Amino acid sequence: MKKLLPFLILLSAVAILVSSCKKEEDPPYLTLNPSNVSLDVPPGSVIEFRVRAYAGDNELRNLVITQKPENSVTSTIKDTTLYGESADFYYVYNVPNAGIAQLLMRFTIYDRAGKSNSTIVQVNIDGNSFLSQTTGHQVRNVHNTINDAFDISEATIFSLDAPGADSTLADILEYSPMNNGALSRNWTSYTGIKFVRNNDFNYAEATEASAQNTFNSSSQQLIMSNIQANDIIITKYDTINNRYAVIRIVNVNDVDGVADDFYEFNLKK
Repeated sequence: MKKLLPFLILLSAVAILVSSCKKEEDPPYLTLNPSNVSLDVPPGSVIEFRVRAYAGDNELRNLVITQKPENSVTSTIKDTTLYGESADFYYVYNVPNAGIAQLLMRFTIYDRAGKSNSTIVQVNIDGNSFLSQTTGHQVRNVHNTINDAFDISEATIFSLDAPGADSTLADILEYSPMNNGALSRNWTSYTGIKFVRNNDFNYAEATEASAQNTFNSSSQQLIMSNIQANDIIITKYDTINNRYAVIRIVNVNDVDGVADDFYEFNLKK
């Protein structure tokens, strides 16, 4: 027995060494097509992913796809069961229409032993963030020398009759061909911008892309006539950087005289 003891100790040590050197099991992995880690896409479009999954040392179990919009929480958009050593299929993703400018998609593959591997894709949605709103702007009767022009870029009102006033900043002012002092309900511009009226436009969820699409698909006017409360007017105010603005008329105040005549509106840009 004494002679056997050293042998048993040696055998135990060898077993421990072999156990500690045992190769760790390979996890599953996947590939995507398109394989870009960052995709630039238009709002409302679709992305067709080809997903190819491969097992490591254990059979496949499932694939989980999540999305995390910028400044929001992660949600699962697909969880599908897989079997065997490989899988090859397509996943079609519908890109959001409005309000989300960027999101992360995570594709995670799991095997029967619980091992996993992930691939992350950043989706950049062109012009899809909501436009920012300012409220309570007023443009007065052109015959009034106070606050009768509006600069969209700066969202400021100024008087064209003020000393040093720059008329090339007057994106919006009243156009009054009769020159009789009455509120004409017409707008024009000294900067050459054009106007589109679309009262069915979704002002609450206005984005750069939706404003651009509506403007480009509509009849553009140098003079916007017959302006009424609740009108929605869209214009391309920056032709160099392709920037669009959406205006919602809140009130048209038309009373005797010119001192209290004005157009009140909210602006998104």
